[in-house]
This record gives sequence, C-alpha cells and structure tokens, in this order.
Amino acid sequence: APLQVDEVPAPAHQMALSEQESRLKALNAEARAIDPRLSVRSSFMQVQDHWHIVRSDGTDCFFQMARARLTQEITAKDGGATASVSAGVIGVNAGLLDDAAALDRLRRRTARAAQLALGLLKAPAIASGSYRLVIPPQ
Repeated sequence: APLQVDEVPAPAHQMALSEQESRLKALNAEARAIDPRLSVRSSFMQVQDHWHIVRSDGTDCFFQMARARLTQEITAKDGGATASVSAGVIGVNAGLLDDAAALDRLRRRTARAAQLALGLLKAPAIASGSYRLVIPPQ
C-alpha cells in the first residue's frame, strides 16, 4: 500500500533552539569582526513543504520536501554611504548548522560579500535614470 502523507519520513536533525541561537550568534560575531563598519543579521530557516497534486485523470500524488537556509545579511556604513549584500548556504534541516563544509562555505561567502560591501562604499554615485548597457561577448 502507498504511504500516506503523515507516514512519509522527513529528514530530521535534532538541535535545541537554544543551540541554534548560540551558533547563529557565533557566526554573527565572526562576520561583524571583519570590519567595525559592518552590521550583520544572521538567520536560519527550515521548512517542510507538503505537496498534494490531484490530476484531472483521477490520479494524484503527494510528497514532502525539507528545506533549510542559513543567511548573513550584511550592511556596510561609512559616513553617508551605505551598501548591503548577503551570503548564504542551503540544506535540508538543522544539520546545516553542524555541517563543517557548509559552514566553511558560508564563512568564505560572508568574507567575500563583506569585502564587496566595503568596496561599494567607495563606489561613485550615478544619477538615477534609465541607461543602455551593452555587454560584449567574451
């Protein structure tokens, strides 16, 4: 017999909310330590999507999909200039916060994004409006 929606196992990773919060705070502190002109918002999100598809021929199917995202939103400010960027990684559950390779990837992406934001602080301003842009083929 086919599995019912509630019987389909979801990828699980047990981690207390307090532990998730502690790890996010540590990642946030690392990112803010890159430069004092940075403010950082660190977030972790996980959801379990449930899909039930009913077809006109009378057949139907259902499935579940777990998703997780760990994101650093970075804003650089200096004088009157402000620039915002983000960096993130994706996974399927709270195991993302335990995954050394994913965390290393996030740290590298965060450092690159932070340097981009700091560089954008020095970028010249252009007048608002409509511009034609031509990108030559390589």
